[in-house]
Amino acid sequence: MRIGINALGQIRGGTLEHLRQLLAWWAELVAHSGDTLTLFASDGTLQRLGSIPPLVRIVPVTLGDRSVVLRIVAEQLILPLLIRVHNIDVLFSPASTSPLFSGTPSVVMLQNAAPFLPKSELRKFPATSRLRLWTLRWFMRASARHAAAVIFLSDTFRRQFYTLTKTAKRLRREDVVIYHARPECVKIDAIEADNCIRTLGIIRPYLLCVSHVYPYKNLVELITAFELIESDTMQLVLVGEAVLQERYFTEVKKAAERASRYPQQVLLTGALSREQVGILLQECMAFVFPSTCENCPIGLVEALAYKLPIACSNVGVMPEIAGKAALLFDPYQPSDIAQTVKMLIMEPDVRADLARKAQDELARFGTPNEVADATWGLLTRVVDSVR
Repeated sequence: MRIGINALGQIRGGTLEHLRQLLAWWAELVAHSGDTLTLFASDGTLQRLGSIPPLVRIVPVTLGDRSVVLRIVAEQLILPLLIRVHNIDVLFSPASTSPLFSGTPSVVMLQNAAPFLPKSELRKFPATSRLRLWTLRWFMRASARHAAAVIFLSDTFRRQFYTLTKTAKRLRREDVVIYHARPECVKIDAIEADNCIRTLGIIRPYLLCVSHVYPYKNLVELITAFELIESDTMQLVLVGEAVLQERYFTEVKKAAERASRYPQQVLLTGALSREQVGILLQECMAFVFPSTCENCPIGLVEALAYKLPIACSNVGVMPEIAGKAALLFDPYQPSDIAQTVKMLIMEPDVRADLARKAQDELARFGTPNEVADATWGLLTRVVDSVR
């Protein structure tokens, strides 16, 4: 079986980590099976992936992440030709879209829920971002119709996708839900953890939110809620990168300055390494996640893995992912966020109960190898169905 992987575009965050995990385990499988893996990737994605297993054949596609238009050109016109040149049996597309004019069977993973935001949320984005999301929405719907199989990352988004796109289940394809894998928690010794915490300017105790900076992440509302708590000792630490969101990032910074009762009480760290994020998860008092639009947020899964008490949104996929291990709040109401977060801060018994429940909820998520095996099995079934 000759598997192609469509890694064009600016693959980041949970999608990037998911792809990294798949490649690591699939390289082990092809070492013993005689199958092949060919990675069609943009320059930026290759750089962010870092070390790639030697058994993965890399085919750079330089236009892939220079702009939305060039990504479409590369994916819809250039990639089908490359698929034919490399005799690919099945194409796996982990970043929501796939070529629409290729005769090779494809399996598409619908990662991005943002294109299906309600209009009230989309208005928070600048016009260029709205156009990009509308374009992505069209291609996601078309890719799902064209695909031999579709992978969803949650039941919630699967229902939402079918409802909003009116894409009927009568289409002859296999649809499955495969959650992101649970991460491995590496315990960091106290000295190294203290050095990291101190270097970043973090003061214990602190609340942690790990999320890229987008309008639908509701970070301004979270900061406003933190201001309402009026704590002189607790710090709020926000970890995440602002990707093409300068205007919203400016709003977040201004809110952080207003809410801080001492310098950097609301701390914006920017993007951090996986090791640094692991340390912050290990050392925080609780995890707070106010986002209104996700598919399978890796931050919530990581919080479960670290057995953290969680407060998160009561909308979208968040209740499905966090299960009984979280206190839920209305993400649009800072007063409700404040009341819920204050309970986490003031009630150690509540925190302990949520931490115990986190381990039970985590059992719903497979290991990286189990998730990779499930995805590989789907690819195999697609190839067998057309032989």
